[in-house]
Amino acid sequence: MKVANLCAVLGSGLACAGAAAQGAGDPMEKLRACSLLAQAERMDCLEKLSRDIAPAQPPATPPGATTAPAADDWTVSETTSPFDYTPVAIATASASAGPDGAVLQLSIQCRGGRTELVIGGPALARRGEDQVVSYAINDGAPVVLPVGAPASGTGVAVKGDVVRLLASLPERGDVAFRVEPRQAGAALQGRYSLSGLKTVRDRLAAPCKWPAANVPRN
Repeated sequence: MKVANLCAVLGSGLACAGAAAQGAGDPMEKLRACSLLAQAERMDCLEKLSRDIAPAQPPATPPGATTAPAADDWTVSETTSPFDYTPVAIATASASAGPDGAVLQLSIQCRGGRTELVIGGPALARRGEDQVVSYAINDGAPVVLPVGAPASGTGVAVKGDVVRLLASLPERGDVAFRVEPRQAGAALQGRYSLSGLKTVRDRLAAPCKWPAANVPRN
C-alpha cells in the first residue's frame, strides 16, 4: 500500500501526517496509523492493510535438518544354543536416531523357537514398560506397540505376534520405529529400509522356524 493510498483511507489530519512522517512503508507504522481512526474507519483500514501485506515466507530448513536415510545394512549371525542345541539367529541393523549422534538398533532374535523384535541402543536406559513404542510405514499414521523387557539382553521388546507383524510389512519404502519415554525425556526414532528388512525376513524364515502362513511371499 502506498502512502497516498493510506492517506486516502485515513483522511487528512494527524493520523495521515504521522503515518507519512514515521515511514508508511513499514507495516507496523501503517498498523499504528489505522489504530488512530474511529472504529468503523479503523476496521476498513485494517482490512485494506491485511490485503496489502504479503504472507511471510516460511523459514528455510537449516543445514543438517534433513531426514536421515533409512538403514539398510543388516548383520546376521546364526549359531546353535549350547544348552538345547536349537538354532539361534540374530539380525541387527543400526539407524541414526537423532542430531546428537544417537543410534537406534533394531534386532530380530530367534532363540528356542521364539522370535523377538528388540529395539535397543546406548540411549535407552529405561525399562521397556517405561517407554512408548510405535512404528509408521512410509510416513503414515503411527501404530503403538505393546512392549516389555526382552527375554535376553537389554532394550525394549515388542510383545504379541512379532512374526505376523514382520510378515505384514510391505516390501518397498521404509519403516520408522519411535521410542518415547512415558515421563520426561527425548524421543528416539530410527528408519529402516523395507527392502532390506524383507531380505532379512527371507533369510531368517528357516532357522527361526516360522509358520508357512507367516513366511514372507516372494
